[in-house]
Amino acid sequence: MRFAARSLYGEGGIENLGAVNLNGLKFTNGVVAVVASDLLPTVTLLDPGATEANVTVTAYNPGGTILTAGSLTVAAGDTITEPLYTVVGITLTPENHIELTSDADLKGLQTIYENGRMVMLTVLTLPR
Repeated sequence: MRFAARSLYGEGGIENLGAVNLNGLKFTNGVVAVVASDLLPTVTLLDPGATEANVTVTAYNPGGTILTAGSLTVAAGDTITEPLYTVVGITLTPENHIELTSDADLKGLQTIYENGRMVMLTVLTLPR
């Protein structure tokens, strides 16, 4: 089965499945909110292009000061899923936010697991 620009997500052993249509949600500069300290946010990024995407992941405090940054590479036509705290190397709190900046168009979403339930949020696009 092939889903163009659609992503299916599940969690083994729990028998939960979710789907998000990512068509029209391209971004090169996006933001992800941190909902709660105990809900570890994960980001899934799809590179629909013909070249790899280099992504800078930056964590900010409420005043807009950079706390730390990390990077990801998404191969052309591929999808990756990464917990954000492993990319930036710090524990995130609801006061923080994460900015994703890419050198190529991406499509993406954030997943959060709570009490066996998965919540999916799109990566919010920032003006270019």
